[in-house]
Amino acid sequence: MVGNKKYNILLIGIMLFIQGVVFSQNNRIIIKGLVVDVNNHPISNANISILNTLKGTSTNNKGVFNFSINKGETNINISHISYYLKSISLNYNDVVNDTLRIKVHLNPKVSQLSPFVISSEKIELLYNKPFIPIYDYQFYYEQILLLLKEENTTKLKLIDNNQKVAQELVVGNEFKSLFKDCFGNLHCLSNDSAYQLQLNAEHLFVEFKCSRKKFNKVLEPCAVELDTLLLFKQFGRHNQSVAYFYFNEKKEKCYLSISRNKDTEYFADRQLSRVHSMDKNLMHLTKGQGRMSEHKVLVWYARDVFEESVFYTTVLLKPLYTPLFQISNVLYLFDHPNNSCYVFDENLELKTTIPIDYHLQKKWAKELILDKEQGDVYAKFEKNGLCYLKKIDLTTGKIIESFKLEKHTYPTNIKIKNNTAYYLYKNHFNHGQMSLYKQGLY
Repeated sequence: MVGNKKYNILLIGIMLFIQGVVFSQNNRIIIKGLVVDVNNHPISNANISILNTLKGTSTNNKGVFNFSINKGETNINISHISYYLKSISLNYNDVVNDTLRIKVHLNPKVSQLSPFVISSEKIELLYNKPFIPIYDYQFYYEQILLLLKEENTTKLKLIDNNQKVAQELVVGNEFKSLFKDCFGNLHCLSNDSAYQLQLNAEHLFVEFKCSRKKFNKVLEPCAVELDTLLLFKQFGRHNQSVAYFYFNEKKEKCYLSISRNKDTEYFADRQLSRVHSMDKNLMHLTKGQGRMSEHKVLVWYARDVFEESVFYTTVLLKPLYTPLFQISNVLYLFDHPNNSCYVFDENLELKTTIPIDYHLQKKWAKELILDKEQGDVYAKFEKNGLCYLKKIDLTTGKIIESFKLEKHTYPTNIKIKNNTAYYLYKNHFNHGQMSLYKQGLY
């Protein structure tokens, strides 16, 4: 009887728990929304928050957001640095299957933005401040986010094209680079950590910390975000093969393409085997020989082992370069080992294959740069320290125009936006510090 009594009490407890869970689920709804501007263009990185709470989320690069709320919560705020704050009241009469769909229009802050305009001078120095090195930069809509060091303090500064600082944030000195993921979110990176940056109407702040190892494994491989799926990039053996893949509705791994440099993969196999063999011989030779520095032959052999290992890690392990670009709803995959550019539609169906040969020319720097706003792709070439950006015809695969970055040798971190090239250059007039320049490509 005692056992039955305990069983009945346990059963009643479980039933009450299930009822509580069901009640809790029935008391919540899912908000699915779209944030757009006055021209119905999606707004990414808009912040959505529930009034008088800490709950919220942000839109992706399609302007879409979704999260769940309690039915008693009726007001949400939508904010963005480039738009006026908007508060809306939720109408629960529009809820269908515990889901409320909304569309929000934001009005731009025209007076607070300084759009990028190509200067009458072809080359222009941005953020001209002495003794201030710039570590990295990223575009944020019509502004630029700088990671720099000022007064021995590492800072993030959001500036317009007139060098006016819109927002500023002090960060740790360990941060050395910025990263924009496939969703359009910005991250500040150190050697062991990654922080996602958030911007609202008034503040720039850092949140969502994760380890660099997790970031490199989960977020960095994300190459492209499509409407219904994500495309990921994965390197194979010795980094000499690259696969782009996605997961279908059944969570099955599907490959879009696999590129491979068989020759380099073969040489990397042989070199790695050689290094292992030499290392094993070195361990055998040094056994019982005392201090290695007393035996010149062993020192020379150890040096050879080190040189062979460096050749493997710095030359043969260099990742295969097969970039994937999204232009509107079309994907362009540049498969350099096979001298081809594959063109896929939004349904990931191969539409055409374009032959390419620019990468076979001398002085190609093994880099392509996308001007996403204009839908153009440039191949980077270097000669005697000067950089040449050559536009590729995406219908024929041929070079159709060439532009030289004048005056400055060995520019780094080149990005192109609206027919304007931005780059970092070690400015000897700024005490050897990195400065940010832009040059119109015309």
